[in-house]
Amino acid sequence: MLPAGTQGEQCVLTSATGDLCLRPETDAVKMWRQRGIGALAIVGIGASAITFIVTKFGAAMIAWATSR
Repeated sequence: MLPAGTQGEQCVLTSATGDLCLRPETDAVKMWRQRGIGALAIVGIGASAITFIVTKFGAAMIAWATSR
């Protein structure tokens, strides 16, 4: 819900009271922050999976590859 005196996206510079209306910009920043945190979580899970696979099976794969 928007504060009284604002017009949503049209309230870019000032509200009816003369105060700065930064609601659309702050909403956009919050949206990108959430997306960034989600992206970091996905990358972290992927890195953990790759690290597990390499540490679990890496020695066996290297031993198999060098034995031939």
